[in-house]
Amino acid sequence: MVFFDVGWAGNNYHFPCTATGSSCTLAGVGGGIRFAIGKRISGRLDFGHALIDGNQKMAGTTRGHLAVNIHY
Repeated sequence: MVFFDVGWAGNNYHFPCTATGSSCTLAGVGGGIRFAIGKRISGRLDFGHALIDGNQKMAGTTRGHLAVNIHY
């Protein structure tokens, strides 16, 4: 699967979201896979790539997440 997402964040107390203001726009693209091993193990592996600078991640930053579930 692939994705593109965009969002806007702001606050009422004027704490900086970026160096220039208390609101910011975020955007990213990425992809992922879902998998299953039998009926008891499933999981996902996702990667995302930031397109716009944010407060914690700069544009061009890539991040991945892995989750494995064991069902009993």
